[in-house]
Amino acid sequence: MHQHQQNQQHYLQKSLLSLNIEKTNFMTFSLSSRTLPNLNCIKIHDSYCDFAPQCACSKYINKKSRFKYLGIIIDELLTWKDHVEYVTTKIRKLIHKFYELREILDFRTLKTVYFALTESVINYGFVVWGNTSLATLSKLQVAQKWIIKIMLFKQKRYSSELVFRDSKILNLEQLYLKSLIRFIMKYDFYKEYLQHGQNTRSAAHAKVKLQNPRHTACQSHVYCIGPKVYNDVPNSIKRLRYSTVKKELTRWIIDSPYIQYICLRYLGDPGYQQGIGQELGVRQATVSRTVDRVVNSIVAQSNEWIKFPTTNHELMEAKQISQSMSKISDINWCN
Repeated sequence: MHQHQQNQQHYLQKSLLSLNIEKTNFMTFSLSSRTLPNLNCIKIHDSYCDFAPQCACSKYINKKSRFKYLGIIIDELLTWKDHVEYVTTKIRKLIHKFYELREILDFRTLKTVYFALTESVINYGFVVWGNTSLATLSKLQVAQKWIIKIMLFKQKRYSSELVFRDSKILNLEQLYLKSLIRFIMKYDFYKEYLQHGQNTRSAAHAKVKLQNPRHTACQSHVYCIGPKVYNDVPNSIKRLRYSTVKKELTRWIIDSPYIQYICLRYLGDPGYQQGIGQELGVRQATVSRTVDRVVNSIVAQSNEWIKFPTTNHELMEAKQISQSMSKISDINWCN
């Protein structure tokens, strides 16, 4: 700690800068409240101090459990609950405005207003905080769907699946999927292509090398989940320029009948898959294996690989999972 403070003090002196104690705070990060450091304040030494243990410096900076940086609220446990609540509050304030706008605007113009006022707020930094749990995102998803139902003159209990299908608007999982793909396409340092002398399917179709995180919490990080999602994107979209890929990517996410399996494979938490298993009377592992088989088969066919045979039993399992996903989605998110 003292070594870092000395380096900081030398940098400030060299740059002719000073630290504003009144506006400075610090925050510690951890994945659990039990492992957070028991540290409430840090002593700041003066420029002439020799950093002795019993020095006369009396300035301290206090600890904060959360802070707002560039419009994103970061908490010490990285749960993003505070930021999701902040975004949800901003979205809810627009509900009354959409009640008034739908009386004077057609749906096409109203949709443009939605993209400008609602989806832009959700998309800001979504690639960072969009990987939080479904329970944390539930209130935000309810607010998003309530605004879309207002635009369509639908009741609050209207089907959640149909409201996105009728409006051609992406839900939160699809928005996060789109953000991940565009992020990987834009920043090449996240893409480490497979390069070897063997003529394999992965090398021939621009497959990105996957990362193997050691910690479970890192499995949902963009550095790990981004390449996985990118590998499932059709090659026709990968070849497009970043400036022109936005519309085609949105069209693919909306029109693809199996995009829900890709979302469930990478973005759905284990509790969601467990709920589907309970609905069908099977284990969570069975749901996970069926989803993997469906996604692998669809990706292979979309990229014109060898078409893997799919048995009638596998198709029946996929159909049952799809119906269960729609049912559970309506129960969880339409309220």
